[in-house]
Amino acid sequence: MVQGGLQENPSARRQPAPELATESKGAKEYRAFASEILASSYNDLGVMRAKASKFADAAELFKQAGAWNPALPGLDRNWGLAAYRSELYSEAVLPLERQLAAHPDDHLVRQLLGISYFVVENFPKTAEVLSPFLKSPPDDPGLLFAWGTALVRTRQPVLAMEMFRRLLEQNASNPSVHLLLGQAHAQQKDYLRHSPN
Repeated sequence: MVQGGLQENPSARRQPAPELATESKGAKEYRAFASEILASSYNDLGVMRAKASKFADAAELFKQAGAWNPALPGLDRNWGLAAYRSELYSEAVLPLERQLAAHPDDHLVRQLLGISYFVVENFPKTAEVLSPFLKSPPDDPGLLFAWGTALVRTRQPVLAMEMFRRLLEQNASNPSVHLLLGQAHAQQKDYLRHSPN
């Protein structure tokens, strides 16, 4: 018994699962129609919540819309923006990635995705997604700081210094920028680079 095991009781054998009936063409069409209507309705409700600056609610409604029809036009952009604005950065990443893949010239989405990657500490992706801006970086100090820090973390110090130089030139009178740059240098144990004089 120990080596051979117990014999299966023939009366306890499982009955084969019944074949699932195939869905009729009419039922499939109705399901597709209902999914489209529900997705569109959730998307519209999300837009209304976003207009009222209730971004967390909007992000949840866009998520529901995606469950019904992930290919709904404009959904990924809406969802990504709402999640970003409600500081749900890890939730913003996936819809922003899809939106950027479909629309690589959407500069706002590229910037928001770069910052979202930075906040979730995916520094290689931050540097990668922002690299198309190398010839003409945006003037946003938060973006420049995030990008420069990501470049430092991915061992690209020459490009990082360029971002920090640009950040400092545009915000020379802002003490917060000096503090952030000092912290970035301290993280790299570069204590002399950003000294007052």
